[in-house]
Amino acid sequence: FLKFTMPLYLPLKTVAQLVFHGKKSLKDPVGAATRTLISSAKSSLFLTVYCAVSMRIICMFAQRNIRSEAGMSTVAGVLTGATVLIEDKPRRLDLAIY
Repeated sequence: FLKFTMPLYLPLKTVAQLVFHGKKSLKDPVGAATRTLISSAKSSLFLTVYCAVSMRIICMFAQRNIRSEAGMSTVAGVLTGATVLIEDKPRRLDLAIY
C-alpha cells in the first residue's frame, strides 16, 4: 500500500506546505522539506495500516468461520481507530470526523 499512498500524500503535503507556509519554507527550505517528508510518511503509514488492519480483521473472522457481525465490527473499529495515533494531534480531529 505504501507505494500507492506515498505518491498521493507527498504532492498534497508539498503543495499545502508551500501555500500555507510559503515564507517559512523559503527561509528554511531544509526544515520545510523535512517536515513535509515526515508528515507525508505519517499520513501514508496511517492509511496503509488502517486499510491493512481492517482487511485483516475481516479475513481473520472469515477464516475462523466466526459469523458475529457485532464482534467483527467492534474489533475492527477498535483496532482501526487506534491507527489514528500514528497521525499528529491536530490531524486526529479531522480523521475522527470521518
